[in-house]
Amino acid sequence: MASSNETMTNKNSTSDIKCIILQQTLTGKREPKVTTIPKPPAPTDDEVLIAVKACGISFNDVLARYGLLEDTPRPPFVPGFEFSGEVLDIGTNVTNVDRGDRVVVITYFSAWTEQIIVKKDLVFKIPKEMTYREAAVLPVAYLTAYILLFEIGNIKPNQTLLFHSAGGGIGVALTQLSKLVPNLTLIATASSHKFEVLRAHIHYLFEHDIDYIEDVKKYKLLASSFFFLSSLIKNK
Repeated sequence: MASSNETMTNKNSTSDIKCIILQQTLTGKREPKVTTIPKPPAPTDDEVLIAVKACGISFNDVLARYGLLEDTPRPPFVPGFEFSGEVLDIGTNVTNVDRGDRVVVITYFSAWTEQIIVKKDLVFKIPKEMTYREAAVLPVAYLTAYILLFEIGNIKPNQTLLFHSAGGGIGVALTQLSKLVPNLTLIATASSHKFEVLRAHIHYLFEHDIDYIEDVKKYKLLASSFFFLSSLIKNK
């Protein structure tokens, strides 16, 4: 992966590409800035060089800006965890994509740039009918939701799933991917102004700032086979 700590420069040349960095201001804030960095080198055996077409802005990017995300590089660095683009070059061991392919990628920082090198295992082809902008917002939310449902949760038919923040990115992804599981009952919390959209897809909705657990118990919604996903972090 292209290093997010590469030397930043404002001198334009044919070997430079544009990127967005987060820099530390005199007031201590992390502010975005457009600058230039050197073009990536040719990919090694297991790498893919991609021209970035669209980038997602995930909640991780928000946390990184405020220094709240673990392992965030020291400023200046190139943010971004998800993007889509066109394959420019591939290493000798790369067989899952080819030059000219339209792809979507999940990475750990460095996405907000014009060109980037990533490992082949992070690169996936996107369908012809999907735009670059649509593809760019999928990786973080949908891969997280998929792992939660099917690898960690091992969700099965006829179970009940309760989760927070149904109107957020991961919440929407959980709702959509849960349709792959027959007879799965969904219970979720969300802000009340999002209820109108969510009601058609979730069986039971509760406002996130009320004691919804008591309501869940009162209406006897907890089945014997029950799984709970929480995205909330309490202050110590």
